[in-house]
Amino acid sequence: MGIRREETIVSNTEEAFKIVGENVRNKINVYGSYDLYAKGYLLRSYDGATGKDFSSRPEVKLYLSYSYFDRIANQHQASHNLYNNLNLALDEKEAILINPYLNQEIKGFKILRESKSRTIFEFDREGNEISVEAPKRNKNIWIKLDFDQRTEDGNYAFKKFYQNYGFNLESEQSRFPIKELVNAQEKELLISSLSRVNTQMVNLETGQPVMIEADPQFKKIQFYDMELKKFDGDINKSQSLPR
Repeated sequence: MGIRREETIVSNTEEAFKIVGENVRNKINVYGSYDLYAKGYLLRSYDGATGKDFSSRPEVKLYLSYSYFDRIANQHQASHNLYNNLNLALDEKEAILINPYLNQEIKGFKILRESKSRTIFEFDREGNEISVEAPKRNKNIWIKLDFDQRTEDGNYAFKKFYQNYGFNLESEQSRFPIKELVNAQEKELLISSLSRVNTQMVNLETGQPVMIEADPQFKKIQFYDMELKKFDGDINKSQSLPR
């Protein structure tokens, strides 16, 4: 109980966005979110209530840089090919690894912005990811819909809270008598769900089910009853929500 996760295979970003749109219209997963992955890499993230794309990386054209040693020319070379999105660049990297070109010794791969000014991913000759320096990687941030402000296109704006804002999800939730925190696997799944700003059902040590969500703006875990009525009392003292 507590975590609901479903997976659907899609052929491209457009198909994923269409499914999200249909679920939004049918009010499915209103308190959750959607993550689109390709080969284990997060491509897009969508808000469950609005379908808004809140990915930290915009979907733009990217270069795949393929470096190799040319045995015939007896020199190191590199090719740079532009792709419409990250998924296509990753596909090409996998294709080269599976069927390497004759007389070429693979040295590594990079995926760069279209301007070539920033490396997003780097891989060794076997296709394993090499860590890119922290300043070059996307920062982990909390994103929350701001219902008091709208963008120029009429959508709600987002509030962003960076790691140095001072909210630590794991530390904060450990303060409460939540059964799912006892089991390591359930704890990991719970943290993963709350990190995506989902409203999540858990069970108190008393056995009472409640709904919780991370509130990074106020650096706390917010509790609700099963009708999503907010509870602002001290859970550790009451051990129970009003029924």
